[in-house]
Amino acid sequence: MKTRIIFLGLLFTMGLINSLIGQGVECSCKEYLYLNEPSSRSHKFEIDPSTGALTEIF
Repeated sequence: MKTRIIFLGLLFTMGLINSLIGQGVECSCKEYLYLNEPSSRSHKFEIDPSTGALTEIF
């Protein structure tokens, strides 16, 4: 019984580590910068992760 609990614990731990490593997982997330003017107008810019360039989103 004790061996079974240890085995199940190891399986759970290995599965958790595998999911945290994320084999081949890619992020398609985008980062945005929001600028709010005092006149209640706001501007949205997309940030290019490789260069840091800003592109305004209309």
